Amino acid sequence: MADVYGITPEQAAHNDFAALWDIIHPDDRDDILASVRRSAETLTEWEAEYRIAHPRKGMIWIHGRSMPERISADETAWYGFIQDITRIKSTLAEVGEARFRAKLAQESLGAGIWDYDPLAGTLRWDTEMFDLYRIDPRLFTGRLSDWFAYLHPDDVPAARAALERLTQQGSCGAVRFRLHPDLGPERWLQSTGKAVRDAAGTVIRVVGLNYDITADVQTQIKERRLSDEANQLRLQAEEANRAKSRFLAMMSHELRTPLNAMIGFAETMSEEVFGPLPARYADYAEKIGQAGRHLLSVIGPIIDLHRLDGGKVQAQPVPVDLAAELATCTDMLVFQLRETGAEVRIAPDPAPVPMHFDPDHLRQILINLIRNAIEAGAQTITLSALPGPHGPQVRIADDGPGIPIVHQHNLWQPFTRAGDEPMQSRSDGMGLGLPISVRLAALNKHSLDLTRSDADGTVFSLRPDAAAANGADGTAR
Repeated sequence: MADVYGITPEQAAHNDFAALWDIIHPDDRDDILASVRRSAETLTEWEAEYRIAHPRKGMIWIHGRSMPERISADETAWYGFIQDITRIKSTLAEVGEARFRAKLAQESLGAGIWDYDPLAGTLRWDTEMFDLYRIDPRLFTGRLSDWFAYLHPDDVPAARAALERLTQQGSCGAVRFRLHPDLGPERWLQSTGKAVRDAAGTVIRVVGLNYDITADVQTQIKERRLSDEANQLRLQAEEANRAKSRFLAMMSHELRTPLNAMIGFAETMSEEVFGPLPARYADYAEKIGQAGRHLLSVIGPIIDLHRLDGGKVQAQPVPVDLAAELATCTDMLVFQLRETGAEVRIAPDPAPVPMHFDPDHLRQILINLIRNAIEAGAQTITLSALPGPHGPQVRIADDGPGIPIVHQHNLWQPFTRAGDEPMQSRSDGMGLGLPISVRLAALNKHSLDLTRSDADGTVFSLRPDAAAANGADGTAR
């Protein structure tokens, strides 16, 4: 949001409405207010295109789209996205303007009229034809050879064949051709004609029009170029995705399999299954096992994220006992809690309504959040099951140092940890816990949001999406 609007991350995080409102184009403000009111009143999707005065880019176009959620009787929140569409708008405007110019040129009085006598083999032009070709009428003898001399050599055969069809068959589609390079910058003309027959059906005359279609042709060339560029970018993206898939497949097989073997051998040596080892060698074996387990823990989340992004993970939501799941997650982290002295508390459940969620996915999300809180230095993590407007939700609160505002916009990006720059983590993790968690939540038709983060701690909320919580008739599921 800060990047698109050109405001500071602090203003974006604090929802500084005044800073945002001041940069919106004055002519667009009333329309935006009206669209927001309609969305709030009807709880339907909000979508708008508007201009803003970006401090670095100048006037740009923004496209916004979001879904509203009623928080209370007098409060509504929207969840969605914005994007800079200035380049798209500019391209569409250029193409539309070029088409408009081409249409005006074809319909204008500048269209030239030509008249061909096939029996005499002579050609007559009106004044507009000479203006269109930009030649001196005194140089035109009326012979077909004169006309062909004014055309691009490569286009003469098509023009000659079209005229022959008109004189022999009485009909021919429009033909396009370029003027000779000696007549100036490249220009395209289009010619159409109609045959006149005598009582015996013989074509005795052909009358037609010439139009300048240069603007239209240039537009088509530009559209093809843009289409080719888009296709090339798409092919590059697909190849990059295939390369990523090949790399991750290799990582899964070439690294995970031998790592498991190394860990197994190291544990066998550490346990002295086949006899005692010197103390130093036993210590080395233990360190080998620790390093192998660490590498395995790094590889696993990368592969999980790849499978999620590739649509290879399916959710199987069932009614889940939230109290039991929260307790299970605490039990699974008992050793890490002992090492750090942190404590996980489970708040009473005031609304024992089961949450529809894949149990494995729910446990993975909760464990990721609890681990993050522990690694951030939190001493108390509180898990709460609460009622919500669209169904039960889970609240994960901690008393850690909070996430700095300047880093909150990167919170959901892979390989980024709260408080660190991308790929510069001070922790053992890869910064994939939150990206994986938010994808698992979406797979189960839930959203994972950061609802508060300050010096007193951090709060995350896992709650059902409004659309998923309603049936086709709009009633609660």
